[in-house]
Amino acid sequence: MIARTQIGGKYDEAELSLFDLKRRLEAADVEVTHPSSDGIVCTVDGRGYTFDPSTTSFFDIETDYYRSIAESDFHTVNNRFLRNMGYIGASAALEMTYAMLHGRPILLMHQPDFAPSVEPFCAETISERADLLHVHDMASMDTAAIAEAASSIKAHGVNYNLSAKVGSWVLSRVDQLFEEIQNQ
Repeated sequence: MIARTQIGGKYDEAELSLFDLKRRLEAADVEVTHPSSDGIVCTVDGRGYTFDPSTTSFFDIETDYYRSIAESDFHTVNNRFLRNMGYIGASAALEMTYAMLHGRPILLMHQPDFAPSVEPFCAETISERADLLHVHDMASMDTAAIAEAASSIKAHGVNYNLSAKVGSWVLSRVDQLFEEIQNQ
């Protein structure tokens, strides 16, 4: 195994490039902890799930996902949705700031393009550190190039220089997310 990561982005039957990215990373000997499956397992209320919510709780999956972000070699975001190359929604943006808080390098497929749903403070935190993000369009790279990029990203430490205020904000938003999921 070259490295360990997880993939954030829009899990949707209309856009399955996230699962292609997972296959490409795994072919390059990168362990992908999330998503745990190779496709959408079911859709509930328009939301795609990569697990069966009748047997596994979303809370357990999400807390494990955030643990993986904190512990993996780098965080990967499949930031495209349909024709929007660069799409970063509210969930992916929060995940990115959480990765920053834990000093994890971040791999994007395209330069970030924030959805209107992203909180301005979150978008500003990421944008101010855009030069520290790794952008590689892995859909156009071969296995050897993906392995080389993953090794390089893993080898480079990163200090996002987040203030205590930003750190508190990120942790409070993640706590709020977990509370909302638990109360569903």
